[in-house]
Amino acid sequence: MRIWLIADSQQLNSQYRAFHPILNLSRRGHEVRLDVEPEQAPRTPEPGWDAVFVYRWASPELRRFLRAQRALGSAVVWDNDDDLTREQGRRHGAMVSQQLTRAYARSCSSPTP
Repeated sequence: MRIWLIADSQQLNSQYRAFHPILNLSRRGHEVRLDVEPEQAPRTPEPGWDAVFVYRWASPELRRFLRAQRALGSAVVWDNDDDLTREQGRRHGAMVSQQLTRAYARSCSSPTP
């Protein structure tokens, strides 16, 4: 398979969520391309890529590029499920915070001296 990774190498989670898996696939014989600098986001779609894996990176330019890349037949895979900077992540983070606060209040109901 030919897999194109688009990710910011400065994000800590990208190491285990994107780079390590893609490099393991490379060792197993898959062809990979790494674009790791946000300022150098791809602008021109290229035919022949089976999949484009995007890790926590979105911009209007990138979305235009991905639409064009999909039109060439590439599958697009997004990984942003634990990105708490996005609206969905903030709502999830707030919900978890509320649940933890309630659990703490129940388990620590008596004041300590």
